[in-house]
Amino acid sequence: MGYQSTKQVWFAYAMGITSGILCAMIYQRTQAPKLDADLRQYSEVRDFVQRNFVRPIDHQDILDRSLHGMARSLDPYSRFYDAEESAQLENETAGNYRGIGIVMRRMQGKQRVLFCMPDSPADRAGLRTGDELVQIDGDPVEELTSAGFGERMRGLAGTSVRLRALHLDGTEVEVSIERDLVINPSVRHFEMLEGTPGIAYLNIHTFSRRTGVEFDQALSHLDSMGMKALILDLRGNLGGVMDSALSIARRLIPEGLLLRTEGKQQIETHHAKTGDAIWKDLPVVVLVDGDSASASEILAGALQDYRRAAIVGMPTYGKGMVQTIRRFPEFKTKVKVTSAYYYTPSGRLFERSSEEGRDHGLVPDVQIDLDNGAQREVDGYLASYGAPMESRADIQAWEKETDQSIMPRVPRNEQINAAIQLLLGQHPTIERTAKR
Repeated sequence: MGYQSTKQVWFAYAMGITSGILCAMIYQRTQAPKLDADLRQYSEVRDFVQRNFVRPIDHQDILDRSLHGMARSLDPYSRFYDAEESAQLENETAGNYRGIGIVMRRMQGKQRVLFCMPDSPADRAGLRTGDELVQIDGDPVEELTSAGFGERMRGLAGTSVRLRALHLDGTEVEVSIERDLVINPSVRHFEMLEGTPGIAYLNIHTFSRRTGVEFDQALSHLDSMGMKALILDLRGNLGGVMDSALSIARRLIPEGLLLRTEGKQQIETHHAKTGDAIWKDLPVVVLVDGDSASASEILAGALQDYRRAAIVGMPTYGKGMVQTIRRFPEFKTKVKVTSAYYYTPSGRLFERSSEEGRDHGLVPDVQIDLDNGAQREVDGYLASYGAPMESRADIQAWEKETDQSIMPRVPRNEQINAAIQLLLGQHPTIERTAKR
């Protein structure tokens, strides 16, 4: 390379550096003042609040409140999660909670163990169905209210609680149990309905990342017990992980579009997978109500569009918006903002805010309201935990010994009865009770 060409290369290199510096300076002059003004306004308001607010408040608290307010002001669904809330959200979507994994029932003034969650700290410590807890950290349980007992049982992961228990056979045991993450089942109840030929019942409380696996396990158990048809209860299910709802839709629908999302950035479609539809021939009725939302509506809407299941109950909530979550690992926080709308396979948008005066989402095929008493009974049942398969024989033996019903049973009301009648073919047609 000659002297002249080398000189030209160095000249071009120097001009490139100079141009880069000039571009950076121009960007800084044009963009930085805007950003600085935003930050300056925030810091001035923050400092004013910190100096003048009647109670002490630190910088981090003001920042968290500001970020919460920014996200909440966008719409009812967008959220900012601080570090503690982010950890809680992660546990909920993962299907976990912190505790010892024990379900109690107060019976004749005594705190009794209904069952332990499988492989939970309480299970590993040797607590059994029917145990009476007599002391907690050395204090008599009989002196505690139900609220006080629950407060004493809760605590941070890694901390311990010391319990003295009396087994049904009269022996006594004292255990120290370290609190840890426990699987919180999203499939809360599943059983064969008494007095019906092969009709099973299954309730999904929420959609976590474990729901698809739990659904498969529960249906496998029900199939072994003679299941011929299924009542799938989504009442009170506020939603959760969209992919879990789609995984269950794929178990029941063999082909076709299941969901379309449309937002500012792009359109996404989600389809059935023939190989996943292991329950494609199982007759199904779905129960919904005004608290069935989001992922629940995705599943119910797909089943309704394909006439794969009849929908019974009351109009759903109407949350048809997609939330995108961004994690900020450095701060251990998350932000969730609305980014798209959901559409059912037929193109229905069930978001309640999409039409003026609209106050619901999907409309059932058979609309049945419940009176206040029946609704309270349903709400109480759906909030409870059904026993895992590992504990059912022990509970049944305990019920037989005491001649009383210990575990809650599915409330048999007009909605359940209508679902049973549909599955028995006793409704010749399904009539719409309201316009969708």
